[in-house]
Amino acid sequence: MRSLTIFIILGTMFFSCSEEFINFKKCYLNNDSEKSIHDLISISGDTLIGLKWNGGLIITKDAGKTWTDISDNIHLKNIVIDKQGILWGLNSWIGIHEESSSKILFSKDTGRHWCEIEFDVNQFFPIKFFSEPNEDLEVETYNHGIYKLTGNNPKIDWTFIDAIEYKGVGNISCLRYKISSSNILFKQNSNGLWDSLMSIPNISIPFKMLESNDTIFIAASGYGGYKPLFASVTKDSIIKEYNMGGVQALGIICDSKKRIWTFGDGGIFLFNNNELKKMY
Repeated sequence: MRSLTIFIILGTMFFSCSEEFINFKKCYLNNDSEKSIHDLISISGDTLIGLKWNGGLIITKDAGKTWTDISDNIHLKNIVIDKQGILWGLNSWIGIHEESSSKILFSKDTGRHWCEIEFDVNQFFPIKFFSEPNEDLEVETYNHGIYKLTGNNPKIDWTFIDAIEYKGVGNISCLRYKISSSNILFKQNSNGLWDSLMSIPNISIPFKMLESNDTIFIAASGYGGYKPLFASVTKDSIIKEYNMGGVQALGIICDSKKRIWTFGDGGIFLFNNNELKKMY
């Protein structure tokens, strides 16, 4: 009888927690997981490739009007294309209760076929791409070293370039601007010192900044982590936020035609005429 009572109590607790989790998903997470984008890169012209959160890639050749699925079974965390036109993917995991791992994949036919390389993370542990699209391939390692691929063998042909200072969670920068973990926007002056400009409201975790003309664009998780934040700061004073759905705005890119794109678990958006237009 006592065992039955305990079972009923545990079952009630499980149902309650499950129901609470379902309600959380309905309120705060993007239900259309197919539209969740983990990374986005510009190839050339009107061609962009997006990395889907649940696996696979999508490609557009008409600036987002239509998208085609490629590499459905590929699961990656970052993608980039180098100056030779090779598409690279990275899937790394910093283990807590399990082993760490790091794999780099590359494709010479824009994601249709892939070759995979797994690293001994005790020797070399890349965790993300450091280079921008159409540059020489560079990675950042777990211990914050920057390495460039300087040969034809991506298993071993890596040359140390630099070590970067770890800024911690919530610190991001671009060119002359940076945001601190307390959401203060700084600008570097002519003497190389950082001047405080303003506080950026509603940010919980900033992910990316991009400077274009007289405007700084910011992609972030919003206050409390329950909404995305895509914001612009124009002429170091005018702040505007834009609605894009979902929970997180994960990144911003400028394509080869100087158009601004942002993405996250709410999809892919084009910034045009001071508005966001959903393209995927």
